Amino acid sequence: MWDEEIDIFDKMGAPIRYANRVQVSYSCTTYSPYEGYRIAFNGTQGRLEAWIKERQPWEVDRADEIRVTDNFGDTDAIRIEHGDGGHGGGDTRLHDRLFRLPDAPDPLRQAAGFRDGAMAVLLEVAARKSARSGQPVRIASLTSLTPQAVRVRPWPPATSSRRRWAIMPRTIPSSTRRCELASFTERIIGAAKLDLRVYEEVEADTGATRQAMGVVLLSSLAGGIGSVGLGGGGLGGVVVGGILALLAWVTWAFLTYVIGTRLLAEPQTHADVGQLMRTLGFAQAPGLLRVLGGFPGVGPLVLSIVSVWMLVAMVVAVRQALDYTSTVRAVGVCLVGWVLSIAISVVFLLLGPGVS
Repeated sequence: MWDEEIDIFDKMGAPIRYANRVQVSYSCTTYSPYEGYRIAFNGTQGRLEAWIKERQPWEVDRADEIRVTDNFGDTDAIRIEHGDGGHGGGDTRLHDRLFRLPDAPDPLRQAAGFRDGAMAVLLEVAARKSARSGQPVRIASLTSLTPQAVRVRPWPPATSSRRRWAIMPRTIPSSTRRCELASFTERIIGAAKLDLRVYEEVEADTGATRQAMGVVLLSSLAGGIGSVGLGGGGLGGVVVGGILALLAWVTWAFLTYVIGTRLLAEPQTHADVGQLMRTLGFAQAPGLLRVLGGFPGVGPLVLSIVSVWMLVAMVVAVRQALDYTSTVRAVGVCLVGWVLSIAISVVFLLLGPGVS
């Protein structure tokens, strides 16, 4: 540790944010004679913490303690006796899980797969890169594996040589569905407020594509209702407008992907069409206010403000999805995409009579 050739950090720290918005503060001291770790999980209902003392300069008890505390309530200490072998008996259990009983039941879903291991290693790689560059590093820029808001693991367990990936849990209780609905509403509000965390979250959450589609449809419906209030169109126009909005959403995401990753990419740019569909879909969240466009007097003003608002949200969505450090570049992508969209529309208009 004290050799001149040793070049590891003496002290390391990293703030980490996961795709499910959980935030972690990590700190590691490599030169201390105290071996072990403290870990704590703070939740909405309480706190779960443990102090694992593996090797100390003094004699330690052959047991660890896990403490569970209710917020503003009682606290309970759970004593965990050490087993035989290293790391309090953990090495023996890990060996048995890998080599003796690989198909043993895992009711608590503790077993990690190679994807979990790869993501853990990539977290360390990202931390090292961040320490050298002084800039945040996204895991998605290092690998084709997409960080998920819900843990991904092999299913079924290792009873077959072929595995398929599934997102756990496989059944979603009604309480979870209510939470998802609340999360959807919070995402819409956050996207309208131009909250960068929301755009990062939906970019990484592959399950949010349907939510993004819902935002597009709701925005189109709000615009249709607003235009009806101003005396334009009817129910048929609202339906057609919804279909066209979905087509425009997919087309715009594809154009942005090509322009942003091929023509105007930055070194750290890493994105796919799905990520852009999700961020651009939620960028239409301000469009829900177009439902107020039918009010006499203030309607046109509301529509003008919302149009500018949606344009700014689109720039934010592009910047986050393409990992840009320059807002000007994101504006450039939107401008080039807008010009191409106009050109494509003109071509279809010119070919329309000939086709008919």
